[in-house]
Amino acid sequence: MRFAAAPLLAIVFVLVITAPPAVATGGEGETWPTFTESSGCGAQRMSTPTNHYSGWLSTKAILRGEYGGMFGRTVQAVLDDMVKWRIPGSSEFLAVHPRLLPALELVERSLADEIDDGNRYRITDKWTYSAAARTIAGGTRISRHTYGTAFDVNAHRNPYSRSNDLRSDIPDWWLDSFIDAGFCWGGHWIGVKDTMHFSWQGPAFSGETSLAPFYAPLTEPIAFADRAVSVPVEPQNTNGLLTTVLTDAATNGAVDVVRVRRDGDAVIVDASVASLRHSACSLRSSIVSRIGQDAADAHTIGFGDWDGRGGNDLWLVSDVNGHVELSVRWTFGGFSAETSALTSVPAPAVDAWITSADYDVDGELDLFIVEDGTLTIWAIDPDTGASSPLFEGAIPFPDAEHFTLGDTDLDHVPDLWAVGGGEVLVALG
Repeated sequence: MRFAAAPLLAIVFVLVITAPPAVATGGEGETWPTFTESSGCGAQRMSTPTNHYSGWLSTKAILRGEYGGMFGRTVQAVLDDMVKWRIPGSSEFLAVHPRLLPALELVERSLADEIDDGNRYRITDKWTYSAAARTIAGGTRISRHTYGTAFDVNAHRNPYSRSNDLRSDIPDWWLDSFIDAGFCWGGHWIGVKDTMHFSWQGPAFSGETSLAPFYAPLTEPIAFADRAVSVPVEPQNTNGLLTTVLTDAATNGAVDVVRVRRDGDAVIVDASVASLRHSACSLRSSIVSRIGQDAADAHTIGFGDWDGRGGNDLWLVSDVNGHVELSVRWTFGGFSAETSALTSVPAPAVDAWITSADYDVDGELDLFIVEDGTLTIWAIDPDTGASSPLFEGAIPFPDAEHFTLGDTDLDHVPDLWAVGGGEVLVALG
């Protein structure tokens, strides 16, 4: 992947690429949106965005990133959409976002079966809470309660424990009804425990097959004429630099600057985090051992959620005997674990552009290749390397110099962006 500055004079939209109505991709390196609160719940932790101050939020407060797109762009928008859901077997109602309802229907069916079998768990209204527009106590990160995706049950008998002690009176059958429906339980958190707390992990965890459209942005599109921000970016160290990638390394909805450098037989992944304004304090580094030469020889170095757990995995694309080999290091575990898959995809030329997104709505990343004015898309099984062509066709701007993917029209389908001839060009997917 290559990124470079270029003069932006105009934006031109053209239509290309016909496909089934895709609903599971939000742009380059992304598949289904995930909102997992702790890696102890079996997926990469996805942080919420931050607010300018701690405490209760104004109804005018702007909610950014994928959380805002999925649940509402302002606190007031979220509050306007809230619905009440009664906990089965009790008289207690929770205020939740309507996008949780398919998951909660699964909970209802499971709990109904348990109640029919004579099982009971008493809910105490006074100690059970749901929606609340605030930050997490003691900080500026926005609580999931703000979005209507989290609730607390019987707090007096299921306490928060900073010492990581697990104390809970919730029976296993009750827990399983929520966990199986795609909720992360605070008793599974790593480092601390919050056994009263449940939060939704996202539609992929609830077995959903379609994704509702994102909420419309608060601003109108403009032709890239205004400079919105100019911030010095750390790290400045470019010794052994292999590539620079813009991606959400901190998994909080903001675009971070990631530099991949070679240091002997190791690779250093330096992420300058946007939420900390790319300052020196924002630097997060990971050392990936024994792949220095492989990274230097790779056709492309990129990031994408290859295992479907919500993180940005590090992947290398290489030419092995004329075919594409994918080597992936999972971000879940600090890039320590890896897998490789040799595909049947013909290896492109060294100047081809390669990236990934979910084109065919199966929850797995597909390979996008632009070479000699032609776009080809391949479905790849990340475990076996089995591959099959999904699309091949000429692009309407064959002389463009730089490419990326994005969701221009907010339909969750990846669109092809390019810069060429002083124009930003977009081919709608």
